[in-house]
Amino acid sequence: MRLVRSLRPAPGSTLALFLHEEQAARGAFDLPEPLRKPVTEAARGLDFKGRLGEAKGTLLAGTGPKAVQFTGLGPAGKLPVDRLGRILRAWASTAPAKSVVSLHPGLLRVPNNEAWAVALRLLTASDRPGQDFQKHPKGELTAGILPPSTLAPVEAGAALEKTAALREGAEVARALGSAPGNLLTPQGFARRACELARHYGWKATVLGPADLKKRKLPGLVMVGKGSENPPVLVRLAAGTKTRRILVGKGITFDSGGISIKPVAGMDEMKYDKCGAATALGALVALSEMDAADGTTVYLPLAENLPGGRAFRPGDILRWPDGTSVEILSTDAEGRLVLADAIHLAAGEKPEFILTAATLTGAMKFSLGSVAAGLFTRVPALRDRLLDAASATGEFCWELPLWEEYDEMTRGEITTLKNSTSGVAGSITAAAFLKAFAGDTPFAHLDIAYTAYRPPSEKKFKGPSGWGVALLAHALREPGD
Repeated sequence: MRLVRSLRPAPGSTLALFLHEEQAARGAFDLPEPLRKPVTEAARGLDFKGRLGEAKGTLLAGTGPKAVQFTGLGPAGKLPVDRLGRILRAWASTAPAKSVVSLHPGLLRVPNNEAWAVALRLLTASDRPGQDFQKHPKGELTAGILPPSTLAPVEAGAALEKTAALREGAEVARALGSAPGNLLTPQGFARRACELARHYGWKATVLGPADLKKRKLPGLVMVGKGSENPPVLVRLAAGTKTRRILVGKGITFDSGGISIKPVAGMDEMKYDKCGAATALGALVALSEMDAADGTTVYLPLAENLPGGRAFRPGDILRWPDGTSVEILSTDAEGRLVLADAIHLAAGEKPEFILTAATLTGAMKFSLGSVAAGLFTRVPALRDRLLDAASATGEFCWELPLWEEYDEMTRGEITTLKNSTSGVAGSITAAAFLKAFAGDTPFAHLDIAYTAYRPPSEKKFKGPSGWGVALLAHALREPGD
């Protein structure tokens, strides 16, 4: 759904109000004066209480909106962000073609001054797959939005512009994340990134297998050897000087390689590129906000398949700095392709490096789909990401990255091993990545269970665009 600012509902439109119980009880309808009385009378006539999930509607007399719809949000301050998202997506999927929305929620764990902006972003989130392969997909709805009367026109306009930018980035992430492996190979992903680079004026560099071998970077080359589609590493730079670097894992399909995954759920392994899709989406959003200068994005892209040339358990890889890695599982391939990108990123001496990846299934058991795992040893980076999470409603939570976990990643005959057989899986994966960042301030987000909506939410299954808002907020300069 797209949003346009509206000063008053147009004649013949449907007015949609989302209200907490306290708002309904007080008749606190933040509406233009001519509408307050008829809307208040309609709510009273329907006995609307604002209970969570309550939905009622009626026709309105007069020359303004033809109808009003009320949706309850329950007690103020008790509504989780993900629940609000489900309510708004459900409404948007059946909304009348000519709609105007009034929405002023008090969200759980989101600062009051950010609540309206978060609600706008949730309202614009699509309920369709990122790429719709139906013959006749439903057209997208544009709705008017009534800003709160307490919000200055300039602030309301800025919030809507930011919402549009984040929506654009999220849609890029969702489209790339949902594309099946036969339609989006590593080279296809790279082509799309270069198209966006031309559009936004980024500098794009693409390294193929020969370039990677020349630089003695083994991760992508080895992971991609089992596929007919060769791996690539894409670097996108906004502006002339790199200050912040974001790295996103892009496995366009992950079978697990020789250490092959179970059949059940393997179709979802096309989502293993959601880290790269999210990183690219964040750069799009920053560019739409004219806040991308100084941000560089690395996208290591490969397809992990078994085959006669595929890498094997027991193989040993070596990076230019002398770090050696023994392969214990070819299904722990994400950290290998990220290692190539982090190694190059650290060489640029940025202020910090952030990585985003659908890296470990262990996140299901620690944080589930509510929050991403945050791993860092840099307090300033931790605070930056937690503040961004609070402001956007895309939550992350810090898990330990103590030095004790470094010992668990040590190899017996190599510097590191690429798997710890599930022991502290998410943490040791982050410790593995940290080893390639050296002294550069580093933080990692494991988005394995936030990047796409759970299968139980059948209607909205697929990449959610989660993380675009969080990363765009974290990468902006303070005060932007």
